[in-house]
Amino acid sequence: YKKKITKAAASTFLASGAKLTTAGKNAEAIADLEKALKFEQDNPEIYFYLGSAYNNSKLWDKAIDACNKGLAVEKDDQDKQAKHYYNMGLALKGKGDKTAACNAFKSALFGQFKENAQYEIEHELKCN
Repeated sequence: YKKKITKAAASTFLASGAKLTTAGKNAEAIADLEKALKFEQDNPEIYFYLGSAYNNSKLWDKAIDACNKGLAVEKDDQDKQAKHYYNMGLALKGKGDKTAACNAFKSALFGQFKENAQYEIEHELKCN
C-alpha cells in the first residue's frame, strides 16, 4: 500500500515538473522534480526533465549529473538513452567542452532525438 502512495506522489511531482520545464518555469520544475526523486530514484523520466531544467538554467554540472543518473537507470536501449545523451551534449556544449559534447550528441543519434543531435553535430559544433 505504501508503495502505491509513493509511486503516486512521484508521478504527481514528475507530471508537474515536466509541465513546468516545458513552460520554461525551471526553478519551480527543479523543485518538483527533486521532490519526485525523494519518492522514486529509478525513474529515468525524472532525470530527463531534471537534466532539461538544469540545462535551461545553465546549471551544467547538475545537468550532467542528472544525465548520468538517467543513463544508469535507463534500459539498455539506444532510443531510450538518446534523450539523456542529448541533454548531456547540451550541458557539455554549455560548459565549452566541444569534444565531449560531440561524443554525447553522436550517442543521441537515435529515435526522436536523432534530428536535433544531427543539427548540433553538423551546424552548431561542426564535429569531425
